[in-house]
Amino acid sequence: MNLRRLVDAIRDEQCPGMVPIELFDGPDVLGLAGTQKMQGGLPANTQIAWKTLAARFPKIRGLGAWGDPAHQARKSCHNPGKAIDAMTVIVAEHEAIVAWALANRAKYNITLIISRRRKWSAASGWKPRPYLGASPHNDHVHLSIGCVG
Repeated sequence: MNLRRLVDAIRDEQCPGMVPIELFDGPDVLGLAGTQKMQGGLPANTQIAWKTLAARFPKIRGLGAWGDPAHQARKSCHNPGKAIDAMTVIVAEHEAIVAWALANRAKYNITLIISRRRKWSAASGWKPRPYLGASPHNDHVHLSIGCVG
């Protein structure tokens, strides 16, 4: 199965986040630290942030970028591959990823961070604000990369 068909199949099954690693053992996929493998077709800035996250946080359960049909039905930075979800339920890991993202937001062009019912963005002066979206983001940290939406 080629990578594009695989990504389309995963999207059809409504999988916005973590992708089983065994599905991405092929020449089109970049191997990274730990068990992370990069999803294909991502913009360059997202790839750079992905590689860094995978190396810096090798114990996270997975990384995901592409939007599922629910994301595709609305404006979402996942749709063009300009967002990364770092899958973890460990509170300390959430906090570490958020701290890293805040410290490196300019370097990686991070425009939005969502974690555990909180969000950070330039609009809030990078101060935490309540996040009232449908997903509390307790099982992952969302990072928008060069995208507002």
